[in-house]
Amino acid sequence: MDGIWRMPQVGVIKCNVNAEEKREPGLAACGGIFRGNMGKYWGSFTSYISISFAIKAELMRAVLTEEVVIAHGLSNKWLECDSTLVLKA
Repeated sequence: MDGIWRMPQVGVIKCNVNAEEKREPGLAACGGIFRGNMGKYWGSFTSYISISFAIKAELMRAVLTEEVVIAHGLSNKWLECDSTLVLKA
């Protein structure tokens, strides 16, 4: 990842997500932002995860993203995060 945000194609919603934990295990939270092509803001979410290990926080951000996508009937999505484990799962 080169640190440059890239716009999704027309008809695709992009979600950038991140999670944060304090210690291992520790307090954790995650969040994401949804944008369409041209960077148009579509929405965002945050969630407190409670006491958690880093892997749980990372997986929860992907699960919460899917819940938002399904709830809004979005079919074309692009999930971008900093965890290859989450992307493979």
